[in-house]
Amino acid sequence: MHGAGIAPPEFEEITGAAVVTFRVPVSASGAPQPESQPESQPESASLALRVLLSLEGGVLGKAGISAALGQREISGPLNAAIRQLKTERLIELTIPDKPNSRLQKYRLTERGRASLTTGRRRDDARHDSDRERADDARLCFRGQPDGRREGPAAHSSLASR
Repeated sequence: MHGAGIAPPEFEEITGAAVVTFRVPVSASGAPQPESQPESQPESASLALRVLLSLEGGVLGKAGISAALGQREISGPLNAAIRQLKTERLIELTIPDKPNSRLQKYRLTERGRASLTTGRRRDDARHDSDRERADDARLCFRGQPDGRREGPAAHSSLASR
């Protein structure tokens, strides 16, 4: 217990009863100090992207978005991500005249769809260039039609990368 920064329990007998006392570190405010910080939520940009992706399939309320993200309840970071996406006009309310309606849902705007498409094109281009490099590497180690083999240094396109 000492390795964890916790004092060992104290055992005593008081009027025939066994009493065990655990000493817990307390901050200046009087609240017990946690042993470690809770894991943080995903970064806001990542959460915002996941919200956009969840809305790609159609209209959802906050509870539906939260469930699509695998969360048990609507979290503060989720509310912040939704506010950010509304501000950036990537999502919009289905009932804009009643923003606090219990029936309120969210949908992607054209701008939101475009941002997802642009992001995918960027990812696809990155994957395509990775595939081209892998194909080049395979060519370097395959035998030539005349039976010769060449290594990576002999292949000019790989040597320049």
